[in-house]
Amino acid sequence: MQQESVKDFSVRIEGLAHRCLNNHLENGENISDSFRARLLLSQFVSGLKQSIKAQVVVANSSDFTTAVEIADRIQTSQSILTPNINSVSDSAHINDFAKLLKSTTETFTKSLELVTQQLQALNTRVDEVQKSR
Repeated sequence: MQQESVKDFSVRIEGLAHRCLNNHLENGENISDSFRARLLLSQFVSGLKQSIKAQVVVANSSDFTTAVEIADRIQTSQSILTPNINSVSDSAHINDFAKLLKSTTETFTKSLELVTQQLQALNTRVDEVQKSR
């Protein structure tokens, strides 16, 4: 689950559990809904990243849906609080970043000017069509 989101992991584990529990039973064996729910919850929690798993266990979720919601909130808060390891770290990179930012800004400005010109031309045409009616 290293790169997978909690929501994606929950969907995947739920699908796997459904396939395993429904397709692999022989002789009409039945598994109680309670056992299915506990098994699904257990497998979900055990597959979480350690930093998320510990907090979900402490929250003592009683059902799969609640555990997924808690784990998703934890993952979201961790992503907000975790510093970006790709951030600029030295002056050479800052200079490169500044050049890239300037270039991107110039490109954006030129594109915006072109779009503005095209809109003005379109407005002129619309005005001409309306006058001719």
